[in-house]
Amino acid sequence: MRWISVGLLALGHGLGDFNAGVVLASLGAHVGGDLVVLFLCYNTLAFAGQPVVGWIADRAGSPLAWFLAGGVASAASLTFSGNDPWLAVVLSGVASAMYHSGGGAAAWMLGRQSALAVGVFSAPGVLGLALGLSIGSSLGFSATMGIAAAILAVVFALAILRRMIARAAPRAAHAPGDRRALLGGIAGWVILFAIAARSFAWTLGQDAIFPADAAVAIAVAAAIGKGVAGFLADKWGFESVAIGALGVAICLLMLSRSWMILLFPAAASLQAGTGPMMALALKAWPSRPAFASGLAQGLAVAVGGAPLFLMRERPKAPWLVAVALLAIAMLLVWRERRLKGGLDTI
Repeated sequence: MRWISVGLLALGHGLGDFNAGVVLASLGAHVGGDLVVLFLCYNTLAFAGQPVVGWIADRAGSPLAWFLAGGVASAASLTFSGNDPWLAVVLSGVASAMYHSGGGAAAWMLGRQSALAVGVFSAPGVLGLALGLSIGSSLGFSATMGIAAAILAVVFALAILRRMIARAAPRAAHAPGDRRALLGGIAGWVILFAIAARSFAWTLGQDAIFPADAAVAIAVAAAIGKGVAGFLADKWGFESVAIGALGVAICLLMLSRSWMILLFPAAASLQAGTGPMMALALKAWPSRPAFASGLAQGLAVAVGGAPLFLMRERPKAPWLVAVALLAIAMLLVWRERRLKGGLDTI
């Protein structure tokens, strides 16, 4: 039954990100010069807000409750998308921070600390966002209300299973004297650096490499990569699959400039590191699962995408920086593994 709950978490994640895409896509028809500010507001709340919400969720109790609250806020944001864009964006951004941090932690605990569980949870997000952005501007009121009803249905189903989830994933004990409760150790920050580097390469691909008309197909490939890599990471080791996925992604991204068909396995490989790297971050913050989930899915991703805003005038620089960041990240993880006998011992 716990995998049914993980599946519902994943479905809620995909619907929530689809909703966010719909809200953002609909802004162009209702907003003038404030469009950039609204997007910035959403990204700040949805990404940088995740560790904050995660920290509160860990202190207050069940991460699942915060995921459920995020689902309700996500559904509510759709009702304002046509009349009050600012309220819709704020609700959507806060909802994203809630269901990413809370859902990632709940999936980790329900899946008994497996990379497959967090990979399955993460997989529908990129596809949902791509679909929402692609068709959001053409959806009418009845369709958006249908999306809201679907999100609430998932929330309702998870609420019914909450007692079982509480038994399967009891609240992590927080030791006030544990200095690593928020610091996480060197290895944890190395993993976040690797996630930021992967995020940089992914954002670069969307910005300059991945064709816009293939966005949904690339998102499908990325979702498949997340699920497969999570399964393999539980068998072969989190760090081994994370490093291997990043290395393969670098090669495929370079070769895809000559062979466009390689864009799809490149996208799958680039996103394949999500599950195992999230799992490593969650192991680095064992008493702060929602905080760790927020760092991995929110802050590190935002930090990884930020340099592109400074590098648009130098088309070759992003490639050099992406390769350098990924290479440094892999070397640091390898060094940490040699020094500490493997990151799984944290």
